[in-house]
Amino acid sequence: MKLKGHVLSPSPKTRAGLFFFNRGFTLVELVVIVAIISVLAGLLIPALGKAQALAQRTACLSNLRQLGLSWTLYSGDNDGRLVESYPGNPANNPYAWVLGNMQNAGDAVNPDLIMRGQLFQYNNNLTIYRCPADRGMTVNGKPVQPVRSCSMNAFMGDSSRFGNPTYQAISGIENEYAPCYAKESDLKRPSSLWVLIDEDNRTISDGFFTFDPTGKQRPTHYPASSLQRHNFGFGMAFADGHSEVWRFSDPNIAILSASSFSAPTAGNKDFQKLGLVTATPKH
Repeated sequence: MKLKGHVLSPSPKTRAGLFFFNRGFTLVELVVIVAIISVLAGLLIPALGKAQALAQRTACLSNLRQLGLSWTLYSGDNDGRLVESYPGNPANNPYAWVLGNMQNAGDAVNPDLIMRGQLFQYNNNLTIYRCPADRGMTVNGKPVQPVRSCSMNAFMGDSSRFGNPTYQAISGIENEYAPCYAKESDLKRPSSLWVLIDEDNRTISDGFFTFDPTGKQRPTHYPASSLQRHNFGFGMAFADGHSEVWRFSDPNIAILSASSFSAPTAGNKDFQKLGLVTATPKH
């Protein structure tokens, strides 16, 4: 800028600042900045991952509570009768809580099969049928995002209206356990009996979760058993309306999961614990 024929020159301090600005960063300075960013990322990413996992856990519990409430409302509207867990074979029981086999690629993505279930009338939000931590599954070599990731306790509800008066949830234990719970009044310990459970993608099928409470029979259905699903945890809705997420404590669960459930299950403490809340003994 000119003033009375003179050109203003920057002061020595200004020239020093301009020099620093124009010279850019040295290699050492760039390395230090990258290192700082890496440290911050190392601190933030695990925290964000934990926050996401906590949010998924909270949403999963909310979904199960809403389904559990629908289950209770159905019983209230049907003289205490529990909605039927058995879908039929083929799956066409009009009194079942849900229809559709998640091992069938067409069924797995078909929301109509949920809408035809008896609980949908009490809550028409399809998302409550799926765990938010569920990353999908593979059916016949094809990646699928299933509409449902939970199943119902096979002991809940009989199928007498569907023409099966001798319904037995688990065969071979008739002397120790009741065949099933047909009415709400049959539930002697509702706070200690689960109704709905997050099932593993590798075994989930028709929404009918069979599990031997005595532990004598090898499971054919497994709770969600992977790192992605609540860090080897699974959600459950109980008959009294509350929901919980249980985490496996037996160290062999990782081996069992990695083997796609072909590894031995005898003596697994987590399955023993699950059996205690699946059904109550007669005596």
